Amino acid sequence: MTTTASATRSPAEPGAHGEGPTRSAGDGILSPAYRSVTVAALALVTLGAYENRATTTILPTVLADLHAIQWFGIVAGASAITYLVATTVAGAWADHVGARRVLLTGLGLFVVAQVASGLAPTSGVLLGARALSGIGEGGLDVSLIVLVADLMPDRLRAKLYAAFATAWILPSLVGPAIAGAVAQWLGWRAAFLLPLILVAGATAALCPPLRRAPGREVRPWTSTEWSTSRAALVVATAMAGVTWGVAAAASGSRWALLVLALSVGALVFRLARVLPVGSARLSRGAPAIVGITVLVATAFQSLGAYLPLLMAAVHHVGPTLTGISLTVTGIFWALGSNIASRDAVRGGFSPGRVVGLGMVVMAIGSTGPLLYALGYAGLAVAMATWAVSAVGMGLVNNTLSVELVRVSAADERGRTTAARTVGAAVGSGAATAYGGALVAGHAAHLTGPVFALVIALGTVVALATALVAHRIDDRD
Repeated sequence: MTTTASATRSPAEPGAHGEGPTRSAGDGILSPAYRSVTVAALALVTLGAYENRATTTILPTVLADLHAIQWFGIVAGASAITYLVATTVAGAWADHVGARRVLLTGLGLFVVAQVASGLAPTSGVLLGARALSGIGEGGLDVSLIVLVADLMPDRLRAKLYAAFATAWILPSLVGPAIAGAVAQWLGWRAAFLLPLILVAGATAALCPPLRRAPGREVRPWTSTEWSTSRAALVVATAMAGVTWGVAAAASGSRWALLVLALSVGALVFRLARVLPVGSARLSRGAPAIVGITVLVATAFQSLGAYLPLLMAAVHHVGPTLTGISLTVTGIFWALGSNIASRDAVRGGFSPGRVVGLGMVVMAIGSTGPLLYALGYAGLAVAMATWAVSAVGMGLVNNTLSVELVRVSAADERGRTTAARTVGAAVGSGAATAYGGALVAGHAAHLTGPVFALVIALGTVVALATALVAHRIDDRD
């Protein structure tokens, strides 16, 4: 679960629902007035973060047991694809009905998805369950942002939103190890089902804030809301077609080539309408930031998405340790983000220089995983240098997020933020599809060089992005 804000709503003003102005300046997010919404929100974010880390950790084991390792790419990317549509629709829906109904629907779908994943008899059922999980998580993420905006004053919202990011640290530290241990000792199905115990506590914490959550005045959906939702659906469907198509084509399906061609055409056509004009040319301002986001996501996904499968399938690392790359990612991404936020960095370097440096750092960090894939380095070296790549990603992501808000007019920030979300999803999807095709084509005998080709793509894209990063600056 991520914590991106809804791109379509305008947060309620502090005090609009009886909050904000009546509280003293000393109240914090854990003060009696706001404790219930804080606990409920953080419980759900932590649960979603654990689910994300757990699924990625055990997925190689799951697909090996279901004899479907060739579909690793599409199963791994399914929730991200449906999440893209869910956040777009949930944002508009929350504008119409408020947070309560969207949150309860998202939570219900999340629970169903976990149960279906844990009981899945085939890879097809598992794929559907992961797709449903993305829908549930999208609804939860957006509704939590709306709920906080409705019930907390402006001076506390930023603190709680920052706490959302912090809530990912513990799941990143212990989630992969716990999920791997559960899968190893109790079976992978238990790794999906046991976390549902936490849902009971989260639901209990939700009751007080949901009773206070305001509704919305009933109004019809606008043409913009409909067109944005349709665009997101087309992009997500096309991404699914590309991800499945390349894997199926690599497995010998001729029909997959037709699906692939249609999906690529639809994706290119719709992206031209969704992304800011000039994104492909990296025109100054928001278009350059969105365009570079596509490249950054492609690079980082290529470098890291297939590391758990590399560890399990080639080096026979057990599920308890398979998720170590996810732990490293969470910790060192946060470190890089913290470095990028410091005044010395922000005042001493232009955003373009920080992004360029971050991409070079990311490329340097890729050497360990690349050598690990080729059998010239051990796991310790691979993870140490992967930590360097994660720091680079933290530098880049924080800088791009801040710069996008700065260059966007107040009445365009929702649209440009949504565009950047789409761009990140497309970049990640492209890398997942490329890796999925290689895995599917060599599923009968996966070797290190297969993964080295995926990592090499990430390295090349990272270096290429470093060369054009200056485009996000107002001037060279």
